[in-house]
Amino acid sequence: MGMEIEIIKEKRKTLLLRVTKEGNVLVKAPLRYSDSGIQTFLASKKGWIEKQIKRQQVLRDFASGFHFDRAKKQGSKRLKKNTFLSSKS
Repeated sequence: MGMEIEIIKEKRKTLLLRVTKEGNVLVKAPLRYSDSGIQTFLASKKGWIEKQIKRQQVLRDFASGFHFDRAKKQGSKRLKKNTFLSSKS
């Protein structure tokens, strides 16, 4: 898959699949779950994993101001701070 995957086997009943904010994949599996079973599970979730990695990248770009700077270069106005938080009274 070309991404960093961390697999942790621990005392649990179910598989957990998480994509971190950094775009890494975390799998927590029951102690007795086979490595081939984990690989099969990951293969079946490949599309979801890729979607989540892209989502995290968009969130990181947004947080760093990438989208605002890009919009400004294209002639759009920059959003003012607290535009969405201010309430009309």
